[in-house]
Amino acid sequence: MKVIKSKSVTNGIRHQIRVQKNLLSKNTRFLKNLVKMKHSFMGRSSSTGRITVRHLGGGVKRLFRIINFSSQTSKSVVITTMYDPNRSSHISLNFDLEKKIFQNFIYCFCLSGFITFL
Repeated sequence: MKVIKSKSVTNGIRHQIRVQKNLLSKNTRFLKNLVKMKHSFMGRSSSTGRITVRHLGGGVKRLFRIINFSSQTSKSVVITTMYDPNRSSHISLNFDLEKKIFQNFIYCFCLSGFITFL
C-alpha cells in the first residue's frame, strides 16, 4: 500500500495521510465459511426489544470477516487484499499451504510487506 501525504491547501487537510486504495480488490464475493452476520441492536434492548436510545437504527447490514490469528507464522500465499468495514486495517485473503484439509483459505491482517500475486 502506498501512503499519500496531502498538500497543505486548507487547515483540514494539512497533516492528512491517506492510503492508496486502487490496489484493493473490488470483488464483493465472500467465502461463506469465513463470514458471519454482525448483529446490531439499533438502539433497542436485547431482552425486550423496546427502543432505549433514540435516533439510532437503520444503516446497511455488514458481514463480519473471521480472522485467523493463529496462522500468522504459517506459510501462505496472498491472493487478494480487501477493505474491511468493521476494522481500521485492511485484510488479505490467503491460501494456506500447510493445511491438508479443504479449508485452506484464511483471512489475516494485511501487513506492510505483503505482495499480492493474483
